[in-house]
Amino acid sequence: MKDGIGTKHAMARVGCKAIMYLKKEEKKWVVSRFTDNHNHEFCIPKSTRLLRGHRTITRVQKSLVNMLNEVGVPTRKIMSILEDQSRGQNKFTQKWRRSKDV
Repeated sequence: MKDGIGTKHAMARVGCKAIMYLKKEEKKWVVSRFTDNHNHEFCIPKSTRLLRGHRTITRVQKSLVNMLNEVGVPTRKIMSILEDQSRGQNKFTQKWRRSKDV
């Protein structure tokens, strides 16, 4: 936030001690250490789409975005195209539109 302008986001780090370590044994990944010691509330399933790790696009969508960007299509139009393809607002357009409302 610059000069008090912008969106105030929830604190991302809360000192949670939950952890999971994986290691590869032969050709399989196995959990080598697991601690389920959370010190915070969990997201409701409806909100998980907003988490950074849940925001992805397909290779086809990425290729389309890159191609449209290279030929000078404005970002707002690219987002509109992606929205039209998915037949409604999706997790990307909702976040993008909120960022433009600030």
